[in-house]
Amino acid sequence: MEIDTTRRVYYSLDTEAVACRFCGTRIEVQDESGDPNPAWRELSDLIQTWYDTGTASRPCPGCGRELTLNDWDWLPHEWGFGYLGVVFWNSPGLDPGFVAEVSRVLGHRTVHTGAKL
Repeated sequence: MEIDTTRRVYYSLDTEAVACRFCGTRIEVQDESGDPNPAWRELSDLIQTWYDTGTASRPCPGCGRELTLNDWDWLPHEWGFGYLGVVFWNSPGLDPGFVAEVSRVLGHRTVHTGAKL
């Protein structure tokens, strides 16, 4: 197990799209062949800004609300941006109740990126 308290992007799968958590507007980030499109390059720049500065946002094209990286629903739900991560190596899958309890104790949303590489 590893506990990470640095600014970090946590992910285990490529993302296909992001969706506004407030209005549902969906932004595809891959072209028909699965390659990154211009929307992905824009998000990638936003991720780099967050990684460099600790803050980054962009308006939703649907509702105009200014959204941080964690305000978007990443599809699949395998992306998180934060300052606390717990990495389990060579362990069985985490019980959903455990993940929910960690979220409750921390007082905010958590992301479980449970894919095996």
